[in-house]
Amino acid sequence: DDLFAVSPDGSQLALLRSVPVEEPPFVQSEIWVAPRPGGEARMVLSTTRSSWDSDLVWSPDGDALYFTGGTGEAGQGVAAVGHQQR
Repeated sequence: DDLFAVSPDGSQLALLRSVPVEEPPFVQSEIWVAPRPGGEARMVLSTTRSSWDSDLVWSPDGDALYFTGGTGEAGQGVAAVGHQQR
């Protein structure tokens, strides 16, 4: 399932999506950010290291996105990705 989060100021929408792939771990997680109310989305993260798909939360200042999840021996964790409006 895809997860959405609106930035604190309401100007951006983040999407965390899980995409099936043929190689283990059989899922690729991507985070995309798009301006609101419309505009071109840009990918800010793509990883097949593990499945990060439990939550998607903006930092209070809107400069970073936090996401939780994980699979395998690493267990659960929290990660962050910064982004710059270009």
